[in-house]
Amino acid sequence: MESKGTFLFLFISKAHRKSIYEWFLNDKVNNRNSEKDLLDNKVFNENVAKSLKQDGFLMQLEGIKSGFIKANRIYNEANEDAKQTPIQRVKNNLKKLLESANKEYLEQSQRIEKRFIQEILSCDNIHISEDECGEIAENVSRRYNDLIRFRLTDKIVIPEYVESKSFILYAYLKSLNEKIDQFGTLPEKLKLFEKLIKEKRFANKSISFSPQHGFLIVSDTNEFLNENLLSSGEQNEIILLYRLIFEIADNTTLLIDEPENSLHLVWQREVLNDIKQIAKIKNLQVIIATHSSSIVSMGEENTIDLYYLQKEQL
Repeated sequence: MESKGTFLFLFISKAHRKSIYEWFLNDKVNNRNSEKDLLDNKVFNENVAKSLKQDGFLMQLEGIKSGFIKANRIYNEANEDAKQTPIQRVKNNLKKLLESANKEYLEQSQRIEKRFIQEILSCDNIHISEDECGEIAENVSRRYNDLIRFRLTDKIVIPEYVESKSFILYAYLKSLNEKIDQFGTLPEKLKLFEKLIKEKRFANKSISFSPQHGFLIVSDTNEFLNENLLSSGEQNEIILLYRLIFEIADNTTLLIDEPENSLHLVWQREVLNDIKQIAKIKNLQVIIATHSSSIVSMGEENTIDLYYLQKEQL
């Protein structure tokens, strides 16, 4: 399969739910704990390998990075901690991620500030043009605005350009950019997460992010809502997007089982586009197992109907 967001759909209509799909995906995969178990599944090997016309399909999978997002996303499995619901687990995991990133940022900022002072004291008075400083300042402001929105840092003040002190401003702007770099790709991931959730237009509510809470659900009357009160569809959206953006490693071959679970028909039609956006920036190859004709209709050229495939092989 090609890179940069490749898709394969394993599809069976709801009329045939008790056929091969439910046999080898729901019963054989849903109750397993990891993608490694999936690689050991002979039924998966026999049917998917034949459909792809590739011998030793699992031997190829074992040599690459793989991931699995199960169909049951909003309820605890028997082996999971019942003290937290899956949506609470996502909230706490995001909180830990943002707290850790913020702590690393503060620690590295101190080191960068010390070096900035040393650089100023030892640097010759080099002239930096106003245009060059202005371009860097604009970039720094834009990047900091993202961090401030996610409460990862406080507001900053960028001094006005003074020609005689242009080298000091230039060094300061460079140090600010270096501080932002400590967050890596986290700001971009948060922006994508926020964008995709906002596009769903949750009924009478919005979402915000911070290291103190992970995420907060806010009603249209500015009241904070318990995440467990979200609809099953809203919880599925948040959990699926969080796993795709923050947990699944880059350059992974990923199987997603029934992404349509609990989703409104309109949201089902948007699932593929959401996954494509994420797959593009993370270089994912994605296999989607689905009962949803709405999802399949958005990518029919990449679809394999397992029910009719099995009938042909009998």
